[in-house]
Amino acid sequence: MTEEVRQETTAKPRSPLHDENGKFAKGNPGGPGRPRGMRDQLEYDFINAVQKEFALRGLAALSQLEAKELCDVAVKCLPKESRVDLGDTFSDLLRRADELVSQRGG
Repeated sequence: MTEEVRQETTAKPRSPLHDENGKFAKGNPGGPGRPRGMRDQLEYDFINAVQKEFALRGLAALSQLEAKELCDVAVKCLPKESRVDLGDTFSDLLRRADELVSQRGG
């Protein structure tokens, strides 16, 4: 391979903000990124579009799905993470269990 070809194939910085590998250079503050709320807006718009489509032909479309496909669709509609706050409910259950044990003479 000649020196000229090697120079053409090596990665060149895209801008002063990038290093020789094309990655952001250390100390680069980065760009403005995605505007705040944009992801929420995209999710909202998508859910609204799905809701409108479902209103038009939802039950008919669901009836054409195989069981596995239906489960896949349901899982994809759920949030990736969910936080369940039991609050006093768990404490109430423990208190009630304690009362039942006490009533039985335990």
